[in-house]
Amino acid sequence: MAENSFQIWDDAIHTAPDQVKRIASAKKAATSPSSIDRESKTGVFEGSGKEPYHVTLESCTCGDFRRRKLPCKHMYRLAMELGEFGGDFAKGTNKNVVSHGQIKFEEAVDEIEKLPEAAQRDLQRVFFWNPNPEYMHIREVDDVSKALETCPIVEVKEASLTERLKLMKKTDIIHALKEMSVEYPKLPKEELIQWCVENAPSIAAYAPKRCIVAPAFCVSKLYRSIYTYLARKFDWNNSYDIFRDKEGVFVIPYGAQQVKQPDGQYVYDFPNDEVTDMLNKHHCNRCAGGYVTKARE
Repeated sequence: MAENSFQIWDDAIHTAPDQVKRIASAKKAATSPSSIDRESKTGVFEGSGKEPYHVTLESCTCGDFRRRKLPCKHMYRLAMELGEFGGDFAKGTNKNVVSHGQIKFEEAVDEIEKLPEAAQRDLQRVFFWNPNPEYMHIREVDDVSKALETCPIVEVKEASLTERLKLMKKTDIIHALKEMSVEYPKLPKEELIQWCVENAPSIAAYAPKRCIVAPAFCVSKLYRSIYTYLARKFDWNNSYDIFRDKEGVFVIPYGAQQVKQPDGQYVYDFPNDEVTDMLNKHHCNRCAGGYVTKARE
């Protein structure tokens, strides 16, 4: 086998507009391979169908290669992974792995309903539907976190020493170091924390116990639905409205809307969707039969 097997493709091919698009797709984390065999120079990529794609530097079982007989994004990515085609690429989770690994919304809600109410309320913070990728839900280690450890739609792990020390005042960190008889340099708090992590890890005994709760991989496409379910179940909105000929601020269940009943009276009800279906299934639809409210005094 030649030292660079991808050289079977003429360099001019890679500059064609259609190929440039495939090269760009190959660099994305969403095109990451499931596995690479560097000795045989082959790879396996999750596809949009039931079967994965088997890829070599000369061919691929995907429809794109079968139609065009030119390098597809999987072949380019394999060549990049093997160092036989230039270009930086991002590593991550193949988008099809995400799709294939999902559980149904109904299954997710069934798991939520096994939790005590305090744990369900805590999940609202975890599943806020427009999450900041930098956000971490750090909470106390207690009965709620222990309950969440049993729930397959979240992952609970110990917070890093760095995150735990950030919760302490600098004076408390220094007090702990003195109790440990550890000599420490005079540094700003952020730098002192890093110094402690590297040079005095036993300070963990003085740091508050915290854990990180994050959505599990199996519900990565259900953030908004899960958050909406929990919000409709627990939250309230203040709505300035006209209700039954009275104008004012009304307290209504989150997401409820005014609807007209057959008798001509108005009530508040939830939209007819899968979230409401699950509220009905678990007997926690606050608008079942129509919700009637009064204006705030």
